[in-house]
Amino acid sequence: MGQKREVPRTQITARVSDNVRETLEQAAELLGATVNQFVVQSAYQEAQRVIERESVIRLSQRDARKILSLLAAR
Repeated sequence: MGQKREVPRTQITARVSDNVRETLEQAAELLGATVNQFVVQSAYQEAQRVIERESVIRLSQRDARKILSLLAAR
């Protein structure tokens, strides 16, 4: 049978105030996760949201029609 390959991992460390740490611990506990799991998942989701927001150009229908008409006129 095939062996399971271990994915290389990197460690990230963050210094936070006691208030931030307590808040993260509370939220993680409410979700049944470790603080590390909670922080990584939350940061990853936010990173994906930022990347999508900054990578996609959103146009109104009017602006989209204008762009398409300019392209068609070429």
